[in-house]
Amino acid sequence: MDPIDDLLATMRIEDARYVRVDARAPWGISFPPRHLARLVLISSGSCRLVADTLPGPQRLEANDCFLVRAGVGFTLQDETGGEVVDCDGLISQAPGNAARVGGDGELTRIVSSRFAFDSVAAEPLFALLPPVFRLNLDNTSGQLLRGTFDLIARESAAGALGGGFIMSRLSDVLFVQALRTCCTDVGSGTVG
Repeated sequence: MDPIDDLLATMRIEDARYVRVDARAPWGISFPPRHLARLVLISSGSCRLVADTLPGPQRLEANDCFLVRAGVGFTLQDETGGEVVDCDGLISQAPGNAARVGGDGELTRIVSSRFAFDSVAAEPLFALLPPVFRLNLDNTSGQLLRGTFDLIARESAAGALGGGFIMSRLSDVLFVQALRTCCTDVGSGTVG
């Protein structure tokens, strides 16, 4: 077993949740700092990512994906400076795993998973990660990550027996694939 396998074996994902957000301009969603890691994929459309840990707003397009370590807050908006809603309030009012926000303008579809961990075991791993890390979905590990996002979306849409259980397990896989993609990107010289 390699050292990463050992580390992952000691960690326990205590909670994982997947959600799809259909955001129509104008819109904005804040993700306050929580003891949760987040993995976000812009499935279609575009938006701006703003975080105190970034030098300025980052433009994201369809197929852009990023990992946010626990304790880091960020905002997604169609244009910076507009009003934002809190993600927890938005999700709590949404039926199932789908939410809608904004007006009647251009559509941006966002899919996100959040992960809560046993904090003691997860701390060594998160200490190694940058606060926000953009992932390359063009390499093999990134394509597998995108495929798992797609599989979770299909499972969510199907609403079949045992779907929640399957989506929870796929979210665990999604997190490990995101870490693998991070390691591949760092090894190729890509920076966060």
